[in-house]
Amino acid sequence: MKTIKETSNLIKAGKLSPVEATRELLGRIDIYDIELNSFVTVCGDYALERAAECEKEIQSGNYIGPLHGIPIAVKDICETQGVRTSVGSKVLHDWVPKRDAEIVKNLKRSGAILLGKLNMTEFAMGLYHPELHRPKNPWGKDVWVGASSSGSGVAVSAGLCMGAIGTDTGGSIRYPSATCSLVGIKPTYELVSRDGVFPLSRRLDHVGPICRSVDDAEIFLNSLIDTDIPKVNTPLNNIRIGVDEEYIKNGVNPEVSDLVFQAINVFEELGAKLIEVKVPTLVGGDDTWVTVTLVDALKDHEEFFPRNRSLYGPFGDQLEGAADIEPAVFEQCITYGDNFRQDFNKLFDDVDVIMCPTMVTIPPALKARNSMRVGDDVMSDISDADWGEYSDRIGKFTAPFNFSGNPTISLPCGFSSSRLPVSLQIIGKQLDESTIISLGKQYQSATNWHSINPPGFGF
Repeated sequence: MKTIKETSNLIKAGKLSPVEATRELLGRIDIYDIELNSFVTVCGDYALERAAECEKEIQSGNYIGPLHGIPIAVKDICETQGVRTSVGSKVLHDWVPKRDAEIVKNLKRSGAILLGKLNMTEFAMGLYHPELHRPKNPWGKDVWVGASSSGSGVAVSAGLCMGAIGTDTGGSIRYPSATCSLVGIKPTYELVSRDGVFPLSRRLDHVGPICRSVDDAEIFLNSLIDTDIPKVNTPLNNIRIGVDEEYIKNGVNPEVSDLVFQAINVFEELGAKLIEVKVPTLVGGDDTWVTVTLVDALKDHEEFFPRNRSLYGPFGDQLEGAADIEPAVFEQCITYGDNFRQDFNKLFDDVDVIMCPTMVTIPPALKARNSMRVGDDVMSDISDADWGEYSDRIGKFTAPFNFSGNPTISLPCGFSSSRLPVSLQIIGKQLDESTIISLGKQYQSATNWHSINPPGFGF
């Protein structure tokens, strides 16, 4: 499967037609997504019509840029004019927005071709509605695929679209990127517009790309914002990398920490300087994140909840719990987040980036509990991943950086002994996407983890 960058060069040179590229991916969706369930809506006719328009535009000399004629897909949390947007729910199952989200407008202005809408957990929290299909990880059907932008990770990993939009409130771009051996960027808070993206927590939500390479993620991210991120090629001998060895090792699967240390060593061998740092603690950890997220979510569900309680799945139970949270507890959690943001950003007085894993363990197996009929299929009612001894610190490497708002990039750095992906996370200074992208490119120039595809998908 060619990257966005490779395909874009072929389209610009007239060696590949956007129509051909679109037909190929629609064909792959027909073949593979019957089992994978990454798409909830496929816009086949629209995509082909738009591809034909792109072809005429390019042939007429009106080439827009590197996304012109590139087939992509967006998470079903983004409003799309005239196209159903269900937000992984039964509550909004038949909602057809009258407008495009700002990021969808930007993608269209960039010439991208919308293949369809991608599956996700219920209202972007961690669990699926039990009556809806769940995406399956191309690297293992019984392996957690990440939440909540799960369909985005599956579709890109299996080669069903060339790039995808994800959202991230506590790890929802980075988890699917990590579990599917992809590149995901959670940009600086509010760098990318959230207008027209259904909120989970307005104070923690981020929007960003999931792609096959850092080059692709950069192209995609630039299409989402008004001004391109400056291209830099920072010499690694000028880079100071903050490393907290205890943070990387404590409570982390040894296979994960070992591979992350190996990745960090690659940067050191290329000339970067490693500096010992102490990453501060987000007091309350995952409990703090859950409290803030659900209390925020409850406000945005006033139109539907509890009036439409019967249409909610497990997210309804979580909203009921949020209603019982005392205001003083919520405010204390906000304070914890503010303190973490201030303390964490002080580290950048002495370093340029900080490196750590994306997840505390390799992608965990799924817990199959009972069976239920969904349409014509019988599937396992999988409520959550079996995190085992890591269950009390799932968000250790993700949720804190939603509170801090720092840009992060997750990228493949190897495979476990069971051949499941492991991911490195690079965290940068506020609004310094340029540096983390530059470092990601240099790492991928020195390694080939990102070029390894899941078996069995005709690559």
